[in-house]
Amino acid sequence: MKREESGITLLEIIVCLLIAAIVGTLLVQITGRPLFISAENVGAVQSGSHLSQVMETITSDYRRRAVNNLGNESANFLLDLKTAIEANAGKEDSIYGAYDYAATRYYEVERSGGDFALKETSSTDARILEVTIGFRGQRLTTLFTR
Repeated sequence: MKREESGITLLEIIVCLLIAAIVGTLLVQITGRPLFISAENVGAVQSGSHLSQVMETITSDYRRRAVNNLGNESANFLLDLKTAIEANAGKEDSIYGAYDYAATRYYEVERSGGDFALKETSSTDARILEVTIGFRGQRLTTLFTR
């Protein structure tokens, strides 16, 4: 009389637990790190969004200044805008919103044959103003023209 055994042996249970432990360890290492890094990514997105809002406010001020100076070729509203941007950098109660860095440069368009190039200039009569603002390590750059 032969007896059939059914069920799982202790050795099979131990092997299954060992495999589950190894897979669990790998999953924690793979998914655990991005969970901690994701908080940094959220902060970067928030800073970028804030910078966009500040630049939108600056752009609105630029448009207002441009409309107010229509037809007045002697008015240099880019110089006024540049002065306002630089004066408000680092201020918590800035008219544009908080930003901790501002850099501005003037450019002229230079034509060489059929090509065009931007040439940096120190002249305040330039027609292009480059504005770069920063907040918490992020930077955003825009060109304003007259």
